[in-house]
Amino acid sequence: MCKDYCNTDKRRSIIRLGAIGLSALAVPGRLLQAAQTGDRLDETDTLAKQLGYRHDARQATGRGAGQQCQACAFYQGAASSAWGGCIVFGGRQVNANGWCQSYRPKG
Repeated sequence: MCKDYCNTDKRRSIIRLGAIGLSALAVPGRLLQAAQTGDRLDETDTLAKQLGYRHDARQATGRGAGQQCQACAFYQGAASSAWGGCIVFGGRQVNANGWCQSYRPKG
């Protein structure tokens, strides 16, 4: 009797784990997709305002010389792209020439 019950229970556990695993794989893909589809960060966004984000770093107050999103450790865009995803803003696109208070140099 336990043979049938135990096998069914194991099968359900395997199916449940498989579903959880597939869900976990989908999350990074969705973040990457959001970064690639052009979900650009708006300067009026609440978090953007709190961190002093500006599309043009020259308009930002408190930044150091040469500090731009493209030189930041959180920037995920290609070196040649005008916009790229930012970890701080949940993968949303920031301007490569932008800046915010979360800036940390690469490397």
